[in-house]
Amino acid sequence: MKRSANAQISLEMQDVAYAYPGQAGWAIHHINFKLFGGQKVAIVGRNGSGKSTLLMVAAGLLRPTHGTLFVNNQPVTFDLQGALALRRLVAAVFMNCDDQIMDAHFDSRNASPDFPNPLDTYTDAWLKDETYRQRIERVNELRRVVNAMMRPRHALSLGEQAKAALQTAFQLGAGIFVVDHTLDCLDQFARNDLLNTLDAFAGRGGLVLLSTHNVSAVQSWATLLLVMAGHTIAMMAPPECIFGDSFLRRIVVGREAPLEPNWQA
Repeated sequence: MKRSANAQISLEMQDVAYAYPGQAGWAIHHINFKLFGGQKVAIVGRNGSGKSTLLMVAAGLLRPTHGTLFVNNQPVTFDLQGALALRRLVAAVFMNCDDQIMDAHFDSRNASPDFPNPLDTYTDAWLKDETYRQRIERVNELRRVVNAMMRPRHALSLGEQAKAALQTAFQLGAGIFVVDHTLDCLDQFARNDLLNTLDAFAGRGGLVLLSTHNVSAVQSWATLLLVMAGHTIAMMAPPECIFGDSFLRRIVVGREAPLEPNWQA
């Protein structure tokens, strides 16, 4: 799964499906796409449509029940070696991101090797890397400058938690960035700052997958809009193709939903 510095990143799903243990029906099914570095993909859809599950499979936190995930044209094996290799390529920030925040006085040397939460396992994969421990120290130094980040995780607002988790994730040096609904809990200034940062990340050849309910915030930012419905991909096209059609626009955003002309405003 290693790549040369000049190789383009790619992420592909072939007929991917996932069902949560003990639950009837598919969380996602018949997912097919191939994405490349430089793309900014906004994933939208109603609650329960499968957006978060799709991103967790893309990040290697869930193993597909059916189908195959490919990164850089190589199938992901989901054994220990394959999972760790994937997580070194993918940086992710999910809902309930306080699980991904290292407190300002976090010490990786005292980190427990046993993590019951899959997001903690995601972090643990990096703790064995000397370079990552150095990045942790850089994150801590950045947080010491911001008074809010000196507070314990439970004392942070949702927006502050999101910014702290994003700050950590940006230090990972990954080629794929997965952001699940973090945009929705940020104020307009922080939201635009995040979109600008992700825009620069994609401009350097990175691949961004971002799920959100705030369609208006990403309509002019995304290069590709992926619309989830019925636990599968209902539409996938550049935003201008969808928003330029009144019928498709009503399906995605509703008849009365206002749209912002520019995400950088």
